[in-house]
Amino acid sequence: SPFSHGFWRRKFGIELSNKMWLMAFRSSQETSLRVLQWKLLHNIYPSNILLNKMKVTENQNCPYCPDEVEFIEHFFFYCPVVQAFWKEVEKFIFNQLDIRVHLTVQSVIFGVAVTQSAEINQILLIGKMCVSIHRKTKSCLSIFSIFEKQIQLRKI
Repeated sequence: SPFSHGFWRRKFGIELSNKMWLMAFRSSQETSLRVLQWKLLHNIYPSNILLNKMKVTENQNCPYCPDEVEFIEHFFFYCPVVQAFWKEVEKFIFNQLDIRVHLTVQSVIFGVAVTQSAEINQILLIGKMCVSIHRKTKSCLSIFSIFEKQIQLRKI
């Protein structure tokens, strides 16, 4: 089994299930979204901690939170800039699907298993892609503005 099984077990006390591995494939046809999820599950997404270990960046900290190490969960969830975005996504899911979800670090990283989970997980995948675009391009647009454009492109 992949090394990441032990990593996520130690980090969150969970076992990666087949459903978690297949979530991106069941929720989206887009290769870029599937690859993003694959990198997250394998804990090889290029956040600053990994880039610093590879000598690509000078430090391992979050550019928005200088005292915080940029682990995957900080990059995609705990950073205050990103947390505000996920609150907006919760509202978007409620307005579009009439489903109330409370997004946690685990549901953002691994997906959800609820009614209409394929639709919600596709939205989460797009959201993670938008976080990545915003953080890596240092966009002046808000993450939610990027998200709205991506949703419009996909006609969701």
